Amino acid sequence: LRKLVAEGEEIEYSIEPKFDGSSIALLYENDVLVRAATRGDGTEGEDITLNAKMISNIPQKVNFSQFGISKIELRGEVVIEHGVFKKLNEDREKEDLKTFENSRNTASGSLRMKDPNEVAKRGLEAFIYQVGYLIDMDGNDILSSKFKGQSDILAWLGNLGFQIPKDETAVFDTVQEVIDFCFGWQEKRDNYNYEIDGMVIKLNDIRLQNLVGHTAHHPR
Repeated sequence: LRKLVAEGEEIEYSIEPKFDGSSIALLYENDVLVRAATRGDGTEGEDITLNAKMISNIPQKVNFSQFGISKIELRGEVVIEHGVFKKLNEDREKEDLKTFENSRNTASGSLRMKDPNEVAKRGLEAFIYQVGYLIDMDGNDILSSKFKGQSDILAWLGNLGFQIPKDETAVFDTVQEVIDFCFGWQEKRDNYNYEIDGMVIKLNDIRLQNLVGHTAHHPR
């Protein structure tokens, strides 16, 4: 990263958990949730709008227009809390049904169920952690001008009522602090309420994110 940014440029690193669930994208137009999709192959996913509306902590209407926003795509992860997953399996055992192997596959499979009412019984939750794009009333993408950093996006989403990672996140300006934080979470991981694959480290500054760009496969 330091090779890609100007010499002397200050770098902040934003850290958040990499939830082990099922990735989703939520599209809001004129304050209303109009579409939800799985990540699929990264270009095309499955439409899961009706099922996503059964997840209690995904708001179906949000006052984005107060910020001059006409269209916004949010990205996140659908997960099942450990206690909820345990109770699901206990109930299935009582009914002589096959138990679920893990919460990640259960979350993913639940999003693809035919009956949205059955989805509502699975106890799914969504953590939202990213804005994909943000369009103003004139059709301009204003994501880069609206926020300075990834940490600002998380705080904004939380204030709007979305579930976001909080105590699990941090912003540092040295790599050693990042390493220490990650090792600290390695110790906490087994007692955390949700499955995680580890931690994600991002450039906090959105301007710098755009500057360093992407490879053909992923953000640098």
